[in-house]
Amino acid sequence: MASGRAPAVPITSPARTNSAVPADVRCAPAQLQLIRQGLVSEATQQLTWVIGLRNTAAAGCGLDGYPGIALLDSRGIRLPYGFRAGGGQMLTSAAPAPVWVRPGGTAYFGINKNACTVRDIDLAAVIRVTPPGARSALSLPAPSQRIMDYCGRGVVGSVVDISPVEPDIAAVFARH
Repeated sequence: MASGRAPAVPITSPARTNSAVPADVRCAPAQLQLIRQGLVSEATQQLTWVIGLRNTAAAGCGLDGYPGIALLDSRGIRLPYGFRAGGGQMLTSAAPAPVWVRPGGTAYFGINKNACTVRDIDLAAVIRVTPPGARSALSLPAPSQRIMDYCGRGVVGSVVDISPVEPDIAAVFARH
């Protein structure tokens, strides 16, 4: 863990929003669809998953902040990952900024963790995402690859870094 980084918080990462997007135009979970964008396997033994939040409504809406994340095993039980908002080695460390999502448009965020180098104990089968400022979550099956394997408490590979919601995939990886 790099110096100055926020400590990991257990089990579920709460959604965090800035006040820049008024509640009446904030994207609600009912108008969003989670989209699996892709997996990135870096040379650094890190594993990154980019996820899209597609606006399925007839009106545009705004997102501003970090999504809340929970990773569930095949039985639907939350795995006790630690979570850190603020990017990471591969994800942007830029402060959250408002993202306007037009009808049919998509905003993006990334999650990232170190690979389990010794052994894994379990595997995330589902990701639950709570959009910034929302109270309910959307679910998406995890990729079949072992990208979100759980290594055990206190092991580096059991901490997940989260980027803020960004307007495009390039911004998820931008170095700031």
